[in-house]
Amino acid sequence: MDIGYPELAVGDAYKSILLIDAALGHSSNLGWQVRLQLGMKLWYPGASDDQCFGQASINSLIGIIQPSAHTVIAKSLIYLQSYPECIAMCQLTMGKFPDWTFLVEHLTIARERLETKRILLDRLGITEKEKNQRMRLGITLVRPYPWMPARFLRREQALIDSLNEELETWGPKCKIQPSSFKPSIPSHIRGINTIPESMGMFATGLIRKGEQVFVDTTPAGFSLRNVSLFCGNCCDNLPLAPVALECCAISLFCSTKCRDLALAQYHSPMCGRDLNWVYIDFQSPPTEIPDFRPPIFLRLLAMCIQRGVHPLQHPTIARLVPAYTSIHPEGWSLHGNIYAPIMILEAFGINIYTDLRFDTWVLQTMWWRFKNNASAEVTSEQPIITSNPFLSCVNHSCEPNVASRFGSGTTAGLEALREIREGEELFISYIPLDGMQKVDRRKNLAPYFGGPCSCTRCEREP
Repeated sequence: MDIGYPELAVGDAYKSILLIDAALGHSSNLGWQVRLQLGMKLWYPGASDDQCFGQASINSLIGIIQPSAHTVIAKSLIYLQSYPECIAMCQLTMGKFPDWTFLVEHLTIARERLETKRILLDRLGITEKEKNQRMRLGITLVRPYPWMPARFLRREQALIDSLNEELETWGPKCKIQPSSFKPSIPSHIRGINTIPESMGMFATGLIRKGEQVFVDTTPAGFSLRNVSLFCGNCCDNLPLAPVALECCAISLFCSTKCRDLALAQYHSPMCGRDLNWVYIDFQSPPTEIPDFRPPIFLRLLAMCIQRGVHPLQHPTIARLVPAYTSIHPEGWSLHGNIYAPIMILEAFGINIYTDLRFDTWVLQTMWWRFKNNASAEVTSEQPIITSNPFLSCVNHSCEPNVASRFGSGTTAGLEALREIREGEELFISYIPLDGMQKVDRRKNLAPYFGGPCSCTRCEREP
């Protein structure tokens, strides 16, 4: 936390609490391992066995670590402006440990700042639902971690080649190659050579107006309700005779294609497990905007575990780029960004303490990548969030020449809005334009870019 990454400090502190809880129980294998490691930490040359491995000495060390870990979480939540979660954590902890009066200070600060935040949001004139969401969530700045290996900061040529090979099955009508689009670089990452080369989608031949460029299916499409009315893969409506799995009854599918995609991409870690808790916020029509991070992490982590690769090298995630150039903070949640992914990993049998493929910074980077490239349609009937692999390679323009067309599920098509010449880059609009003036367009696009939109239309208009 002292080096400026509270969103990571809170993850490590929470893992410390889980280890301490195991040590206090010390009936599990993990509990005994923790106590052994604590005893080894107490060892020094010439010390007696009682001094090193005595239960009293170990319990004394636990008595130091336990409140320190909770303090780190409380401070981190205040830094992240996640005040309701800080208040809830302090109240719950003080209920268990009434003598931990040091948490009163953090509880008081969180309450005062939450009230200040409420007053500021009241002045914005936003809807009650949006205000409640901003009150509930914290924020964090999207930035590349300086220790991130270079291989995680660029799209490998092999990945681009495989995407282009897949695109060829549609005609070919387009290919992915370096783009002229250059995002602005904000001051908080300026001078750091971590911005991936901008890629774009280009026409390989004449594309006529109204022509379908490609159809984009994805395993990274998520229904935010665990219900039996929709396909477990593409979230489309189920036919009268849906396709089932032979191994378990976790999902039904609209077709054998969707079933086979699930089996090939992500089903194995989920097979036979009760994961309904992930969807608990979506079981009834929400009065607030629910936290959709848990079901997204469930699918993404299952995909990575089934493939057996580092999350940032999974093809679905490696092709995505976070909004490193944005100066706007991203929403953050202790439950959605820390608790839920850790619980999911443990349910999948991952050792969250030793398997550094799933360290907190990796999970945070994975989330940023998905969020920056996701499309969402949240309705009372069927909330859907999806990241389509080819659409994520199409850049923005305020005068787009193509548009995405979604059906009732996560499958998307790309359609030409006008005739597109060979070699011309394809552009979609990241926002509904609806006759919007330049100043309003740039305001709405600000979260995507490090500066004002510099598309041809915005550069041309006064």
